[in-house]
Amino acid sequence: MKGDSLRIGVFTLCAFIALGAWLLLQPKVQPDPAGIAAAQLQQQLQSLDLLRHLPSLQARLEAGERQTPQSLDEHFQGFLNLLTHRSGLVRLNAATALTDLYGKRAAPYLIMALQFELAFSGGQSHIEALQRLSGKAFERQWRLWYQWWWGERAQLPPPGFSEWISTMYSGFIPSFAQVLAPDRARRIELHQVMWGQVALDEIEALNHPSIVSAEEALQTLLEDEMVFGVEINGETRAYPLRYLDVHELLNDTVGGRPILLSFCTLCGSAVLFDRELEGEVHSFGNSGLLFQGNKLMFDRTAYSLWSNIYGKSLIGPMSQEDVALNRYPLTQTTLAQWMALHPETGVLFIQPSELAQDPRFITSGVDQYEPGAAYGDYRQDDQALYPVIAQDDRLAAKDWVFGIVIGERSKAYAMAALSQKPVLNDSLGNTDLVLLTEAVPESSDLWKQGGAVRAYLRQGHTFRMDHDQLLDERNQVWELTESALVNPSTQERLERVVGEKAYWFAWYEFYPETLVYQD
Repeated sequence: MKGDSLRIGVFTLCAFIALGAWLLLQPKVQPDPAGIAAAQLQQQLQSLDLLRHLPSLQARLEAGERQTPQSLDEHFQGFLNLLTHRSGLVRLNAATALTDLYGKRAAPYLIMALQFELAFSGGQSHIEALQRLSGKAFERQWRLWYQWWWGERAQLPPPGFSEWISTMYSGFIPSFAQVLAPDRARRIELHQVMWGQVALDEIEALNHPSIVSAEEALQTLLEDEMVFGVEINGETRAYPLRYLDVHELLNDTVGGRPILLSFCTLCGSAVLFDRELEGEVHSFGNSGLLFQGNKLMFDRTAYSLWSNIYGKSLIGPMSQEDVALNRYPLTQTTLAQWMALHPETGVLFIQPSELAQDPRFITSGVDQYEPGAAYGDYRQDDQALYPVIAQDDRLAAKDWVFGIVIGERSKAYAMAALSQKPVLNDSLGNTDLVLLTEAVPESSDLWKQGGAVRAYLRQGHTFRMDHDQLLDERNQVWELTESALVNPSTQERLERVVGEKAYWFAWYEFYPETLVYQD
């Protein structure tokens, strides 16, 4: 109660002074602030609906109280503070006052606050304010409001904007204070951070989950459902997509190595990392935040935020070091196809009694772990859910690509093209590559992203497929393994190259200089 009274007092002061200053700025009306009639100021305040939650203001005005004018910047900051007030009515009035008094200066603040308002109060006041400022009619499409200001208008954040965002995020979701404190080191501006509609750790990561034999898993799982296949130091695992769709993050140990499987459901990017960095093993959780529409995860050591696609820390103590998590190749295929190559594989399996009660996916009569159940509507939509600033029309926004990065060079291969070329001899810069693409049953391909793609160095060799045998230019047979192509006759090895699938919009957002394979 004491805090509420203090906030109301601050708001009263800011509202009284700000509107006095506003009246001073009106053309042909330049009265001395001390001479403004109480009734005139009261009328202005009533037009902004401020008196509904400040009942004492009328009595103070009638008593003839006067305030000393402050600078417009001080007024502005006072209203900004109220954009995160616990009362939705106070936030509404603050948005209206900011719009009427400060015009487009208020736009970036209203836009960033709108993502929370849409969830907590419907956001109509902020939408109406932004429509008055912009003449746009984006309604509830926060993605378009964001793109209008930060993309179309190419606006830079005003001084202190990142600090304000830190306060705003933790005001709406207190757990964000652990990762977005104003004084934290960072490599990005915080207006690039977006809220993913959940709180820190609300999406439960899988930590060393139960692993069963393939035979046991197939008592419940389907042969043709998609899995993420992992092979490290001779040990193999299959992690069903149905589980990663819900949990998005997995901390485990395979082949004696601590691994992290990070899956961004919005970008389609699944990346396999080593959790050991500079001699220390980290555990990761879901932050509930996004960077350029891509998931941010956090480590439980220093609560730094890490990019799913980059594998680098962007905010927090770890961001001060130019280090990245090491990657392993990851194979996305069907359980049956993975088992055919690796019959001894272990399989992640969650017992029905252990099913997560995630409120995002609990729908009467619908199993949240049913393949394709999560994000079904989103995957049928041809647009990204969150803002996309860097865009390129060489491919459609949600076309699937397989991306490779070698040094400073990157290249994207449309899955539609790879599906027509089971063996593709190509190069990236001075590096010769061969990409082997596997077909999957149509019933398995719920996202229409195609089968597994494995890329290898080819060191000048040229490969082709003949009757299910991989042959080189000398007609010598090569064997496919998860880590390398092997010539059993000469024992020559061609190492595998890490690559990842993603939607085109996500790949281009992070690698705008990317090449695109052309047939």
